[in-house]
Amino acid sequence: MAPINIRLLPLLSGSLPVIDKNLYKSSWLSFFVVIVGLPVYTVAGAALMGTFITSFAGVAFYQYLSLIYTDMAVAPDWLLGILFGFGGFFGMYLGARTQKFVPARLIKGLLCGCVLFVAVRYILGYF
Repeated sequence: MAPINIRLLPLLSGSLPVIDKNLYKSSWLSFFVVIVGLPVYTVAGAALMGTFITSFAGVAFYQYLSLIYTDMAVAPDWLLGILFGFGGFFGMYLGARTQKFVPARLIKGLLCGCVLFVAVRYILGYF
């Protein structure tokens, strides 16, 4: 890819997830790894940070809804959210530090196995 196109990729990866949050988590991660050819460890941290930001916006929205609808239980569980946040943060940090020492083929194989496992569970759960 030409250098001018590489500079446009962060703009696309930052603006398109606003349209569809799930697009960021799945399609863009695969796009950068498979099409652009970036190593997995360079993309994983950005994907988790994008997920963190969109999740924070969702939590803020539900907290706002809990102020409006006081008769309903829509407020987030803050302790659980903070624990998940710390786990995601430390996982992002440790993953970015250690993934460069693991062969990319092994990481891609593990990711493929995880995706296939979830897909088979969904398909079998349908029947």
